[in-house]
Amino acid sequence: MRNVFTIFKNDFRALTRHFLAFLIILAILFLPALYAWFNIYAFWDPYGKTKDVNIAVVCNDRDYMDEDGKIINIGNQLVEELKADEKIGYVFLDDADKAVDDLYAGKYYAAVIIEPDFTYNMYNFLNEDMFSPTINFYQNEKTNPIAVKVVEAAGDKVKQSVNKAYIQAVVETLFDKFNTFSEGVQGDNTVSMLKNTLAKIDRNLAQYDDTIDQFVAANNSLVGTLNNSNSTIDYTIHLLGNERINISKQISYLESTKNDLALINEEVNTLLTNLQDSVQKAIYKLDRLYNGGEDPDTVKETLKELERQYQELIDYLTHSGISGSEAEDALSALNKVKDKITQLREQLGMNTQVDANTADQLKADYNEITVPTVYTAVTGYDYDDLKQAQTTEQSMDTMMTFMADDAKQRIANIQKNVKIAKTTDDADAREQALTAARDDTAVVTQELSALGTAMDAVEDAAGTTDKKASKAAAQAADNTKDAGDIFDDILNGNRDIDLIEYLQVISDLLGNARVALTEIVYPSIDTLLTNLQDSLGDLSSILLDLSDVMGKVPPIINELGNTFGAVNNALVQVKELIGNYRTRIADALGVLNGDTDDTRLQQVLDFMNVDPQSIAEFFASPVTIRSESVYPVESYGAAMAPFYTMLAIWVGCIILNAILKVDTPIELIGATTGQKFFGRYLIFALLSLIQTMVIMAGDLVIFGMDCAHPGLFILSGVVTSLTCSMVAYSMAIAFGNIGKALFVVFLIIQIAGSGGSYPIELLPDFFQQVYLFFPFPYAINAMREAIAGLYHNNYLIYLLQLLLFFGVGLFVGLVLKRPLDGINRYMNDQLDKSEMM
Repeated sequence: MRNVFTIFKNDFRALTRHFLAFLIILAILFLPALYAWFNIYAFWDPYGKTKDVNIAVVCNDRDYMDEDGKIINIGNQLVEELKADEKIGYVFLDDADKAVDDLYAGKYYAAVIIEPDFTYNMYNFLNEDMFSPTINFYQNEKTNPIAVKVVEAAGDKVKQSVNKAYIQAVVETLFDKFNTFSEGVQGDNTVSMLKNTLAKIDRNLAQYDDTIDQFVAANNSLVGTLNNSNSTIDYTIHLLGNERINISKQISYLESTKNDLALINEEVNTLLTNLQDSVQKAIYKLDRLYNGGEDPDTVKETLKELERQYQELIDYLTHSGISGSEAEDALSALNKVKDKITQLREQLGMNTQVDANTADQLKADYNEITVPTVYTAVTGYDYDDLKQAQTTEQSMDTMMTFMADDAKQRIANIQKNVKIAKTTDDADAREQALTAARDDTAVVTQELSALGTAMDAVEDAAGTTDKKASKAAAQAADNTKDAGDIFDDILNGNRDIDLIEYLQVISDLLGNARVALTEIVYPSIDTLLTNLQDSLGDLSSILLDLSDVMGKVPPIINELGNTFGAVNNALVQVKELIGNYRTRIADALGVLNGDTDDTRLQQVLDFMNVDPQSIAEFFASPVTIRSESVYPVESYGAAMAPFYTMLAIWVGCIILNAILKVDTPIELIGATTGQKFFGRYLIFALLSLIQTMVIMAGDLVIFGMDCAHPGLFILSGVVTSLTCSMVAYSMAIAFGNIGKALFVVFLIIQIAGSGGSYPIELLPDFFQQVYLFFPFPYAINAMREAIAGLYHNNYLIYLLQLLLFFGVGLFVGLVLKRPLDGINRYMNDQLDKSEMM
């Protein structure tokens, strides 16, 4: 310890022996105090001079006359309140534009503009065109951030005063109305009218209740109908699929018939052409025979050839696939005709004349028989029946196309109405949409049933073609028999005929038959069959589209059923509400009729009869706030004193680091490293303690700061001084100039993030995480405890926490110094070489 005090005495003599050094030391002792005092003085009572903060006020409010003829101007009342307020420097102007211009110029910190309809809007809040009373508040935020907060506080006060006046005006107006209403209600006529009105409402609610029951029942019935419709639609879709298969078969059958018709037409054309050529040849031979230029046997051979070709026609018809009793009758008749030709050939020359009428009749009869008989017997179809079949198919096609399109449109309407019923909040619109959906569903169901019936008709029309062909074959047999009878008349001599003329008639008839069959009848029938195929193809497409549309109907019906279910649930809830309201109405009627002892109505009327002005004043200020300060501090400057005192102590240590040397003189023999460390530290600690005493003396004496525990306040300063001086001295010993710089950096961090001016909770996350690792918060909290009052052991805890940093300083100065000596010497040598540092 002797060496420690020896070093301390030597350092003290060195500072006091030289006059200039002594003056510098004196300045160092007072300089940190000046830093603290000026800041404390500046913040001692900053909000005590807010009267110098100028705020412009302009009142444009117009007078308002109430129902009693009283003139009221709330704007002027507000101006009078502001004039009585001496805390803010309100400046009252008449020109709103000038006030705003001066605000922009920086002459005022804020401007308050009261609108012309301010009072009117306060007292007419019950009108339909109600507007809130408006005060325009402008503030210039560029002037000063603290001034902005002061101005905002003034604005809040104006708002509070306005709200108080507004509430008072509103409540007073309401209770004026209540008084009038109460006086009217207490009359007999009013009570009677009220009872009649409640009774009428009860009757209406009862009707609504019955209507809801009917509506729910109708919805339940409709849901059952919709469920049945789903089964019907599924069966209809099945039938449509079967009908499409049948139509496809009919189309294939018609195509095969057309191909067969083309082959038959070609064969018949060839046969008729050959027959006509043979008849012409026979005419030529007979003509030569009558003129003596031909042998009768040659003519007979020609007729025989005619017989052969007629037989070929018969053979073709036999092998063409025609069957049935009617076809057999037709072939039998044709054979009979061939036999008559044979007899004609054998009796050649017996009858050579026929009269003109008979020849014409022969031509007409044969023309009536040959064309339809031969072609009908060959094809199996009747021309008129095919024409009628095509007309039937086209009619069905038109009808089913219309019905299918209408069904599509109605299904789209059902989807639209279901969506409206699910989304709308309008009960009438929901009911209208559901009704339309129900109607469209019924029509679609009827159309589907009609389409099924039409399909049966189409199938019947297509299926009767074979029956009509059989009937045509029977008629052909009868016509062929008639042709045989004609030949019988000729051969039996009942008709006189010229054989050549007869054969010429046959030739003409065969030519006419060929032209009629191949160029008229066949193309017409082919066209009819083609049109029938096209109609059936279109019908198949319609059925396919209809099947797709019908496939979409069940989900729609299900959704419609769900919608009806949801509507029923909502209606049940409405029904319950109606029941509750009817119960309450019954209770109210009991009270009005005097059937019960309920005094609530009279209580309400008594409440409405209170004095409007008194109740308005109560509601304007319904709560009395009683403020009580805990750990009171006399001024803002006193509250800031711990922060600036701690800050000044740290700054004093920075100055000591900059002025004093930390290395001990080398001529002291036998001193250890620890002795040298503590010997030089004592001069640092002494000077720092003197700085701290000066600072705290100024806080307590010069400013007269009210301190609950002055001794503890000074003790906290002493501990803070020893801790700061130890940290500053140790960092300079261990790290040299770098340590001194780091000590300044620590100051910068602690100024912003120690919680000395703003609560730590308001600071960014970085400062909230690191402030605990610096001595500032613990020293400030200990001083606050001494100034405002102690709480349990908090003061002692803060001092112990602060002393932990004293221990950290010892560790740095005694332990880390030796390993860092080499680095420090190297850095000092480099700085010396710069000749600047």
